Amino acid sequence: ISKIKKKHGGIDLYTSSSKLAEDLARFLKKKYGGKMDKSAELIGQTEDGEEKYRVTVVARLPF
Repeated sequence: ISKIKKKHGGIDLYTSSSKLAEDLARFLKKKYGGKMDKSAELIGQTEDGEEKYRVTVVARLPF
């Protein structure tokens, strides 16, 4: 986890890996219930033409 921000209604955790974010959201969902959602946004391309995405993973917990 590279950064943690308190936001109105929750906490944002920033990770360098989308897999880590998904694993963390799954763990929280399994432990506390709630819902998990994932979306990806195209943010550009690398020099060799590979597409780059920003992935958002949300775990909404029933608190």
